[in-house]
Formats: sequence, structure tokens, C-alpha cells
Amino acid sequence: MKKLSSVCSAVLVMLALTLQVFAIPQADPAEKFYDYAHLISTNDELRLREELQQLSASSGFDVAAVIIDDNEGYSSADYADDFYDYNGFADNGVLMLINMDDREVYISACGEAMSYFTDGVVDDMTYDLVEPLADGDYDGAVSLFVQQCSVILQAPPQGESSSVSTQTPPIYDAPHKQGKDWAALIGTAALGSAVFGGIVVAIMAALHNRLPNKTQSTFHYVVGGKVHLNKNHDIFINSSVRKTRIQQDTGTRSGGSGRSHSHTTMHRSSSGRMHSGGGRKF
Repeated sequence: MKKLSSVCSAVLVMLALTLQVFAIPQADPAEKFYDYAHLISTNDELRLREELQQLSASSGFDVAAVIIDDNEGYSSADYADDFYDYNGFADNGVLMLINMDDREVYISACGEAMSYFTDGVVDDMTYDLVEPLADGDYDGAVSLFVQQCSVILQAPPQGESSSVSTQTPPIYDAPHKQGKDWAALIGTAALGSAVFGGIVVAIMAALHNRLPNKTQSTFHYVVGGKVHLNKNHDIFINSSVRKTRIQQDTGTRSGGSGRSHSHTTMHRSSSGRMHSGGGRKF
């Protein structure tokens, strides 16, 4: 009975994995570009597909891009890995997934491509891809991905070491533009100043209502030859403001990730194949 239970459990696990695989669209690996969200015009789609096919042929690596608006319950990493693995792409290649469901861009590499698309390289790529994606320029984002891959695959591989990780590959937050940061700081300062000014005005109004009549002098409060001061006022003379320059962190483009350009962190997909990669929200 116990053995039968184990067999049933194994069958259920295999069935669950099979259903998960079938959730990934079946695609022709020769096309290289797949817009399931219908965000690209027909003419631009044909042009991007041709660019990816030419780059794949000239580089010897499969280079593909996918746009989806329904992640079918997958993470961006799992969807990108499984789309590549279960659709018959070459052993060596790279795929960019634009996940509109989670508003994430993710790059997955496998085989020899992992030594080109290291942690730091992928981090730089997604950093630059965020701007056109955030602006809704999906055509421009795919074109930029083609240009990035063209340059990277022509250079010598940078990967020198690798490690296997069972953790989910990181998805970084979109970088905040410096102009937007300053606008937020100025807005916050203005709001704080307004609140502080309102408090000061309220206090002054309250004190003014409690002051003695203007016709009275200090000597009205002399009783028995002694002066009794019922009011005490602080007189504002001047103020000093110290300004400190806020240093901008330009050491890393990822806002603190510090991912190495010579290191590739690998993880195992559901197919058993090793992948590298990373992503960023936009």
C-alpha cells in the first residue's frame, strides 16, 4: 500500500510538471520573435524578427525575444527558461522576456552564452532596457536588445567563474531618474515648509490674542513696588542655514547590487538545463 502511494505521488508530480510545460506557448524556434501581447505592429514585428534571425545566424547563438501579457502563474525567470527549453532552441543562446503581467524584463542565457551574459552584463542590459519599456516603446526595447547582444557576442566572453544557486534569480526595481529624485525632494521640502509656516502663524495668532491692551505699559503690572511680568516673549534675531551636498552614488548602475562582470550565477530550470540571467521591473 505504501509503495502504491509513492507511485501515485510520483505520477501526480509528473502530471503537474507536464501541465506546467503545456502552459508555455508552443513556438517555432526559427522565428526568434514572439509578440503574444500584440504590442508591435505587423511591419515592425517582421523587421524585428529578421534582425533577430540575422544576429542568430551570424553569431552562432540563438537570440530570441518574447512579449507576454499573461505569465500563466510563472515567475519571469521560469517563463523565460521554460520557453527557451521546451521550444527547441539551440543549446547556446539568450532570450529576453518582456512580462507585461508583472511589468518586468528578464534575460535568460544558457550554454556557452552564459559566459557572455554574466551577472554584471545582464544587470547593465536590463538597466538600459527599463527606459524604453517604461515609456511604452516596446519596439525600441527589442531593437536595443538586438544591439546589446550584437556587441556582447562579438567581444570575448567575460565569465570566469560560476556557481549553482537554487534561489530565484533577482528582479531589481527600476532605477529612479535623478531628475525625478530632485523633484520629489523639492516637493517634500515645500510641503514641510508650508506645514511649519502654518504652525508658526497659528502660534503667533494665539499669542497675539493673549497680549495686553496696547494702551497698557509694563508699569501697569507693578504691584507693591515690585514688577510682576505676566508675559515672556522670545525675540527672533537671526538664523543660520547649513547646506550639505548630497553625494550621488555612481559606483553601480543597479542601485547597490554590485553584480560582477566576471561572475555568472547559474540556476537549474524545470527541464534540468542550467541557465543564468536576471531582470528588472519597469
